[in-house]
Amino acid sequence: ELLSFSRTTPQPLPPVDHALVLAAVGRWHQEELFRINRSVLNGEYPNPRAGVGAYQAAAEERYRRTEELRRYDPRLHPDPDAKVPGFSRALFAVLDRLGFAVPVSHAGLYPVRLAFREAWMDILQRETRWVTAYYYEAPPAPLPPPPFRWSEDGEPIPLEQPMRSAGPAPPPPSTSTTAPAMRFSELAQYYRTKTRAKEEDVRVVERRFLETLGADKPINEVTEQDIISFRNHLENIPAHLAKGERTRVPLPLLAAKYGERVQEAVRLMRIGEHHAGDNVWHDDDLPDDPNQVRPLADASVEKQLNCLKGMFIPILTDQNL
Repeated sequence: ELLSFSRTTPQPLPPVDHALVLAAVGRWHQEELFRINRSVLNGEYPNPRAGVGAYQAAAEERYRRTEELRRYDPRLHPDPDAKVPGFSRALFAVLDRLGFAVPVSHAGLYPVRLAFREAWMDILQRETRWVTAYYYEAPPAPLPPPPFRWSEDGEPIPLEQPMRSAGPAPPPPSTSTTAPAMRFSELAQYYRTKTRAKEEDVRVVERRFLETLGADKPINEVTEQDIISFRNHLENIPAHLAKGERTRVPLPLLAAKYGERVQEAVRLMRIGEHHAGDNVWHDDDLPDDPNQVRPLADASVEKQLNCLKGMFIPILTDQNL
């Protein structure tokens, strides 16, 4: 024979036991949440009141990573690292630590990548909310040690927590179709179709409120405190921001960075009494000083707050939502 060779048929990779691997990812998810929750409550994160630099850098990194994960779809992107640098390394480090040896090229990894992406996003979003709450509002509630279970609204609760005690039967579930599980971004889009509000105004308020929430929450989880936090952040940012800050830096970070300077400017304005008997902040209440930040005018704060509140009006009146 002029040509002879032997061909070795590649052996198929053993199937992935998805139930075991996904359970392991779920266990890692809970352990990470518990670890981060403890670290936040112990004050181990950079304190923005002591210096905003480290706090802002860490928050920007979480925000960047969350956006990368949000854009990555395992169904459309076979190479996760092209969308989320380091994704495979992080996933396989977790699997290896949990005792699973799965080849990177295994065809059965799609559901594992999907579960890991969702868990990682949830960890980053909760971490952002907890850190912001710890330093600006009230410390978050401590998590129960893992393993724990998830309540109907997606919050960790202890395994041993008793179920509803026997008593009158709960009312049947509502058959109303009013916003069953609508998220805030969907509400904003619906608001666009129901009003003639300027797109630019809606887009800014939508982005800034999502940054305040730290995640695209279902609207039934949005609280009065979330709206108060949104207003407080607006009252602590300058009227004029660099283009990069205006579009890339989340609202809570801007408030942390400029809050003290903005409040000092407001204090000077109050002392100056430029508008006798008028307690409303105006854009010209400070002399021209390139080193002095100018707070948002009261009218601008109210405009954004009213736009946000207006988004919730259609769901109270439109039963076909």
